[in-house]
Amino acid sequence: MIIRLMQLQIINSSSSGQKRSGGVGGANFALLLSTLMKSSNTNNVVRPSYGYTARTVKPAPVKETSSARAVGGNPNNNISSQGMEGIVQKTASRYGLDPNLLKAVISVESDFNSFAVSSAGAMGLMQLMPSTAKSLGVTNPFDPKQNIDGGARYLKSMIDRFGDVNLALAAYNAGPGAVDSHGGVPPYRQTVSYIQKINRLLGVE
Repeated sequence: MIIRLMQLQIINSSSSGQKRSGGVGGANFALLLSTLMKSSNTNNVVRPSYGYTARTVKPAPVKETSSARAVGGNPNNNISSQGMEGIVQKTASRYGLDPNLLKAVISVESDFNSFAVSSAGAMGLMQLMPSTAKSLGVTNPFDPKQNIDGGARYLKSMIDRFGDVNLALAAYNAGPGAVDSHGGVPPYRQTVSYIQKINRLLGVE
C-alpha cells in the first residue's frame, strides 16, 4: 500500500510539474504515510495460530512381562475374559481335561497374560518353550487358541504317560525326564511350589 501511494505521488508530481500539487498532497501524503506505517507495525506483531492442530504422539507400547495381570482387562492381553473362558472350556472338552485344571495351570504359568514371556523364553498363556511349541505345531505362541490347544495337548500327554495329575504337573514344569530320573516329583523347590499352587487353586490339599 505504501509503495502504491509513493507511485501515485510521483505520477501526480510529474503531471502537474510541481513537487506537491493535487492528488495526494505533501502534507496530506506525509500524514497518510505516517498513519499507514503505524498500522503496518501493529499488524506485523506475531500472534499465535489458533488454527494449528497438534500432532498426536502415540505412547510407547507396554513392555511385555510375565508378571502382568491380564484378568480384568489387562491392556497387554488380546482377548476378553469371556473369550478366554470359551477357549478353555472347548479345549478342555476336546482333550478330556478338567477345565478347572486347565485354568489353574494358565493362572500359575502366565497369570492369564497371553503375551507373557519368561526369562527362560517360555511364551504365552501356558508358557510354551520355543522347541515345545514347534513340536506341537503352534506357529503363533501368542495366539490364545493355538497356545492353549498346544499346552493342553502336552498336559494331556503327560497325564496319559504318568497316570497321575501331580506327576503330570511336575513333568509339565520340570520336564518328563526329571520325573523319570527321580521316580516321582523332583525335589525342586520351584516344581514343588508349582504343584502346590495349582492344587490350592483347585481346592485340593
